Amino acid sequence: MAEIIGYGEDALTIWALLNEDVLKMILVKAGVKKSKSHDRQIPKMKIFYRPSFGRNEKCLGECDAIIGTDTKIFFVECKWSKSKEYTSSGIHLDKGQIERNKMLIKYSKMYFENPEDAKKQIMSDKGIRGEKTQLWDSFHYVLGKLKNDIRPIDLKKHDTFRSLLVVFTDTNNIKNTKANLVDGFTTIRIDIAQAAKMHKSNFYAISDSVNAFLLNDNS
Repeated sequence: MAEIIGYGEDALTIWALLNEDVLKMILVKAGVKKSKSHDRQIPKMKIFYRPSFGRNEKCLGECDAIIGTDTKIFFVECKWSKSKEYTSSGIHLDKGQIERNKMLIKYSKMYFENPEDAKKQIMSDKGIRGEKTQLWDSFHYVLGKLKNDIRPIDLKKHDTFRSLLVVFTDTNNIKNTKANLVDGFTTIRIDIAQAAKMHKSNFYAISDSVNAFLLNDNS
């Protein structure tokens, strides 16, 4: 297999999604229970990487990932130690990112109950007229796949749909070990000081994920 090398936050995101141990750790920390049949097994999943719901003012932009399991659906934002949102006091998402995830959860709950009701609500909220819109087309495709392929067991639970903030930190730089609480998000810290193989200038080996590992995290 060719070595795949990527830069920064996007590279770390795809690395985490492709790395079995890292992904398992994220899900366990997020509250997804391990299978009783095998201690390290995780549930059936479907993952969307950087799904886009349109970029203009009538759309919702894109989150870094959506992870669907048979019990929960996670809308994921990822940040790393060199993100502009990362300061000595911790991580800070902008209002647009927080609002987007709230809206995605709101519309997703409606979609799982009745897709047409969700469509009407989205069109009304965004002032969209007509049938053709990237926001609805993308949302319908993504949520349709999640609903049809891995429908969560209990839609009545308040935490079936969740927002995750995955923070890639580097303990070689002490100020970057903080991951503060962000409104509506469950924050999960991944220490990449020794977990991800780094080349020079913040380039990471994505295809080297088989041998990567998570450091013990006490946050």
